[in-house]
Amino acid sequence: MENRERERSIGGLWNKQSSKGNKYVWGKIEVNGQTQEFVAFKNLKKNPGEKTPDWRLFASVKSGTKSNSQKQEVKKEEEAVL
Repeated sequence: MENRERERSIGGLWNKQSSKGNKYVWGKIEVNGQTQEFVAFKNLKKNPGEKTPDWRLFASVKSGTKSNSQKQEVKKEEEAVL
């Protein structure tokens, strides 16, 4: 990557696949010195012509640090999108 591109880059995305075979994207960005990890799921409930997102973006919480309520919230979000 050229220096100019490296200076403008704020993060990256990686293609992933869940244990159930669902594809999603994991990434992280850095803005103003703060790094945020996230996951994005394709919006499979989108109908043609709707003005809804193609992908849904969620803050990523490391599995070892999730509280029960956070785990339930992420599971509900994933089920709603998938």
